[in-house]
Amino acid sequence: MTEGGPADFMFFIEEGVFRTYRWFQDREVISGFTFKGDADGCPYSLIHEVPSKDYIQALVPSKVIITYKRDFMALHLSSGQSIDTFLHLLLTQYIETLIGRITESKVLTAETRYLSLLERSPEQVSQLPLSHLASFLGISQERLSRIRKKYHLT
Repeated sequence: MTEGGPADFMFFIEEGVFRTYRWFQDREVISGFTFKGDADGCPYSLIHEVPSKDYIQALVPSKVIITYKRDFMALHLSSGQSIDTFLHLLLTQYIETLIGRITESKVLTAETRYLSLLERSPEQVSQLPLSHLASFLGISQERLSRIRKKYHLT
């Protein structure tokens, strides 16, 4: 998914790792990673049918299940259920994820956040370029290298 492109779908990750990022003041800023078992997409763009401001990129060979808006709209209409319930669940989960990321970035050190990410998905995190991890953590690659060396992760 690219900035300005359509975001009329969500996807569920069966295998792989993705990053979500934006350009800010001529700098690429990674807002998050998603892993096996996660859902990803651009909810604001999906709901409001406006171009996405984000890029979402697969970082390793991946397998996803894509659900287009038109398909889940048709499914909800045919079942007699309100799409509002689905969107409510989707948005509340997305908001909780974002609040968690913001809180962690304000309270935890970059080192603690890195170790937490490693604990969650060690195999996938080990495949990520240091530049992407450093961007997400808001630190230099050199600082991340020192953290990795401290824990014998190099």
